[in-house]
Amino acid sequence: MADQDFLFNEPPPEPPDTPEPSADPAEAPSPTEPKPRRKKAKAEVAELPFEKALERLEQIVAEMESGKLSLEDCMARYEEGTRLRTQCSRSLKSFEKRIEILMKENADPDACWDQYNG
Repeated sequence: MADQDFLFNEPPPEPPDTPEPSADPAEAPSPTEPKPRRKKAKAEVAELPFEKALERLEQIVAEMESGKLSLEDCMARYEEGTRLRTQCSRSLKSFEKRIEILMKENADPDACWDQYNG
């Protein structure tokens, strides 16, 4: 019976190699802070010209459709593809606005009158 009491009075095992909580809150990682890897990936995507971003997006789709990627790799490609799609969409909207501005600036007012007087 003494052996049983000893078993129940043992302290619980320590958790495996967990870092001690920091006393300084500035040193503790913020749960809302993105990982540096993601910041770098976003910066790389933002630097790509439209054609390169579209080319990479097509490459990602082909890799995902091949079925050869692990689930983790597939998710990483999906995230990158989402960022690229957003970038391409923003670029296209910007290009459309620039074209509209150029067309308005370069519109020939006499051409409009020629249509009605013709």
